[in-house]
Amino acid sequence: MAAMTDSDESYLSYMAIRLPEMKRLMKEFASICLHCDPTLSHYLKLAMDVIFG
Repeated sequence: MAAMTDSDESYLSYMAIRLPEMKRLMKEFASICLHCDPTLSHYLKLAMDVIFG
């Protein structure tokens, strides 16, 4: 597996700030779909599991 680049880290930081805000704005029974490539999908899934449960 390749090392994480600065760009990858910046993107994950960007999403870590925005995902909780998205949750705050969503209605109780809303759905969210996150489209991403396989490069960081596992990290994003972990973040979404923590934020959305």
